[in-house]
Amino acid sequence: MDKVLNVLLVDDHKIVIDGIKSMLHGNKYFKVTGFALNGAEALSMIQTAETSFDIVITDIFMPGMSGTDLCHAIKQFNSQIKVLVLSMHNHVEYVKAAIDADADGYMLKTIGQSELLQALQAI
Repeated sequence: MDKVLNVLLVDDHKIVIDGIKSMLHGNKYFKVTGFALNGAEALSMIQTAETSFDIVITDIFMPGMSGTDLCHAIKQFNSQIKVLVLSMHNHVEYVKAAIDADADGYMLKTIGQSELLQALQAI
């Protein structure tokens, strides 16, 4: 990887956003350049941001627009943006819904920093 990738964090729990920001702070490949507390806010940021986002990390369940609906909308807007769904739900129907929405990855919130970095590098 020869450039820093801009990451948008989307979760309705600010502590989760703060935790991921902390994990990625100082990483030479990934930089958190935005966060949103729901899908609609995230989509608006993606559509109007001066700097484009390369990766979106999103929760699956949020008020208003779900993570899968957000993923589908992102891919309609710009299919080059990678989406990693980060969820506490390990049921097959949620994984299938993320895949059907063209998510690039699905990870459980039980992962640690090294697994998150591996997932981001993989997508």
